[in-house]
This record gives sequence, structure tokens and C-alpha cells, in this order.
Amino acid sequence: MSLGAIVGATFLAVEPRIKTAVLLSAGVPRGMSTPEIDLGAFAPRITMPLLMISGRNDFFYLLDTQQKPLFEYFGTPRAQKKWLILDGVGYVPPPRPDIIREVLEWLDAHLGPVDRR
Repeated sequence: MSLGAIVGATFLAVEPRIKTAVLLSAGVPRGMSTPEIDLGAFAPRITMPLLMISGRNDFFYLLDTQQKPLFEYFGTPRAQKKWLILDGVGYVPPPRPDIIREVLEWLDAHLGPVDRR
């Protein structure tokens, strides 16, 4: 989530053991970063199935100028990535039950359902 979604995205680009990703409240960061951690350099190398959940009214990562560009930068084929935009006020989009349901459905679809035996 948030900074974890941004910094964590660099790991998605270089760690082959990760099979799918869920990013919550992510966007292209403001300001300059060093080339070693620049998300623009890593995002195109992220190719696994990816779910990005954002808030329409996020005041930190703006929808059109920070969220959308990040989603487009990802190298994941369009059919394997989903950008869920939820209504709500603030940084982390409510309602939380919707987020939990979407994440669980995504993980079940891409990693298989949990064996409850």
C-alpha cells in the first residue's frame, strides 16, 4: 500500500518467484528519484498479472496524472491487469469490504483457491 506499492513494485520487476501482484493506493511519485529506484524504469519490466486498486478522489496520487500513467507503464499484458477505481474521500479508498473481496477474488483467480480442508 502507498509507498509499499511504489517501492514494492521494484521487487516485482526483479523477483521471478512473485506470480501476481496487488497494489493499493499507488501512482507515479512526485519529484525526482535516482535511476536505481525510478519506478519508470522498473514498471515496464513488471509482466505478471496485476491488480491496482485506487481511489477516484485520492489527494496524494491524482487519478489522471499519477495513477493512470503508472497503470499504463506496467508491462503486464492488458488482459492480465486490472485497475479498480473506487469512490470515496481520502487516500485509501473505502469501502474496505469491497477491497478485500476484490483482492481475494484476484488471488483465487491467479494463484488458485485456498484449500480449506
